[in-house]
Amino acid sequence: MAKDKATYAKLLDEVCEDCCPADTYCTIKEMLLSSHADPRFLFQLKCVEKFKYEVSKELGEDVEWDGAHIMWVLGRYAAAFAQCYQEDAHIKDVYAATLAAVKDKVPSKELHQMAIDYLTPKAGSEPAPPETSTK
Repeated sequence: MAKDKATYAKLLDEVCEDCCPADTYCTIKEMLLSSHADPRFLFQLKCVEKFKYEVSKELGEDVEWDGAHIMWVLGRYAAAFAQCYQEDAHIKDVYAATLAAVKDKVPSKELHQMAIDYLTPKAGSEPAPPETSTK
């Protein structure tokens, strides 16, 4: 949890810098500030957002939020994030370190297909949850 409300407000300004500039009123930021959400969650959500944008641009199609989250986990970025996260670091630095920490990256196109396969219901079966081990 952020050390205090002012620290958390500063983090929200950083997370939302692309859509709600600091020193402007933003309903979403006000709601998050009141909810006292975990800064680690916000960091990772911002990283997934950036990842979604970059992969969508690379593939020339929107991988959508569900796909981005599945790709983040299956591509081992969530595990790398767990190792790289530091509350006092800048989000851009944590994101760069997370990408660099993933060894033997699965190509985006293959990772996207894995996400599609996971998200596409099979006749008569429920999909298994993605592997979340931090091995």
